[in-house]
Amino acid sequence: DLCGHETHWSELGRRAAAAGLKVVLPGGEAQEYARAGRIAAAVPMAHVLPRLGLEALARLLCAARAVVAVDTGLGHLAAALGRPCVSLYGPTSAALIGTRGARQRHVLAPHGAMDTITPEAVWAALAPELERA
Repeated sequence: DLCGHETHWSELGRRAAAAGLKVVLPGGEAQEYARAGRIAAAVPMAHVLPRLGLEALARLLCAARAVVAVDTGLGHLAAALGRPCVSLYGPTSAALIGTRGARQRHVLAPHGAMDTITPEAVWAALAPELERA
């Protein structure tokens, strides 16, 4: 799935960095934290967050220019806080459980295969939100 497709995340991060954006990556469990570190190592000026509580994550999301999330609580939290968010969906239905609100964009994986979502597709959804920010 895309969560494990580090080359896609690294490419997206490099695009964001080239556009002058600060890339911040969360890491939950040890495996996710290690993956975030490998992605950050491939992205100029990227930063891996330490493990944070929900309140601290909410404060960071409030300050974010935009968010890219997989189908997780952080994407829903970003939407609830009114932050522009591109949420990526594979086998789950964005129509049924997708983020809601202003400036929410969904990128759907063809045939539910998350690794088929390309950095180009995510950037195409993200760029208009960055221009508005």
